[in-house]
Amino acid sequence: MALRALAVSYIRHGRPEPADAVHAAAALETIYATNDPQVNQQLCELLVYLEAPGVVRKTMPLLAANTTQEEKIQYLFLLRLVKDGWTLDGRRAYFNALNSGRREFQGANMLMTNLNYIRVDAEATLAPQERVALADTLRAFDQPLIVPPAPATPASTRQFVREWMMNDFAGAVDGPARVRDLTRGKRLFNEAGCAQCHRVGGEGGVVGPDLTAVSSRFDRRALLESILEPSKVIAETYRTVSIALKSGLIVDGRIVEEDTNTLSIAINPVDPGQCRRVSKADIQTQSVSDISPMPAGLVNTLTKEEILDLLAFLEAGATSEPSVPTDKTRR
Repeated sequence: MALRALAVSYIRHGRPEPADAVHAAAALETIYATNDPQVNQQLCELLVYLEAPGVVRKTMPLLAANTTQEEKIQYLFLLRLVKDGWTLDGRRAYFNALNSGRREFQGANMLMTNLNYIRVDAEATLAPQERVALADTLRAFDQPLIVPPAPATPASTRQFVREWMMNDFAGAVDGPARVRDLTRGKRLFNEAGCAQCHRVGGEGGVVGPDLTAVSSRFDRRALLESILEPSKVIAETYRTVSIALKSGLIVDGRIVEEDTNTLSIAINPVDPGQCRRVSKADIQTQSVSDISPMPAGLVNTLTKEEILDLLAFLEAGATSEPSVPTDKTRR
């Protein structure tokens, strides 16, 4: 509570006088770090604000420790604007941790976008000699992320069943859920290509929304509709743009970074790390697409019962067990 009150005081009254800032930073450094992760994050934020000389030295061990994903992201975010107190090894460890997060953190595509913004801010604090020394480390960010392929029996080897519509499932998605085959639903999640872009638990891609707890956000009907008619409702986060350059080249993709002069466009829907940087001065026209990056017809090779098993698996999420009811009031 006292740390929060101090932060609010700084927000309302502004930065303290230099001598007071030095005194406050020294006092806070004596209690940093603690055994409480939340207290540590508040202390780190205050120490960064006060430009405490020891904040990097004391925070990097916390970043390297076996902390949660949320803690790691918070420390990466807070340290991104710190210019002083770094050693070259510390800088390298910071950027390696950030790059590891791009591959390991669980989340949807906006997570990748936010990590990219953290990278841009952190790189802006580097001195020229640091950029030279860290060239290989920074170059690793430009390597495409490798998305694990969906295992076994791709959907392309299956026979077309029909172009499924919502009317085909009238009565099947309302009321209490039947006992369904969640093991088959999980297998179909891979076979239909869902896992290339979506994650359930710790498995799958990071391009689309994380579906681990999707049933807490959408009911069964809305979830099925998003599968059968992906372009009916598109979250702004996942809309793509089409950019026509003065040279005549067309660049399609999702804007993941922007500064005063350029846009960075993710051009590969299954690899968010593959980007093209475009100069704003070279843009002729720019329009937002009404077509979802998720293609329609992904489940047209599945039977009705298979689609319902897939739907049940998504409702159950990471806690799914074989062949159990999927409604919230299991009977």
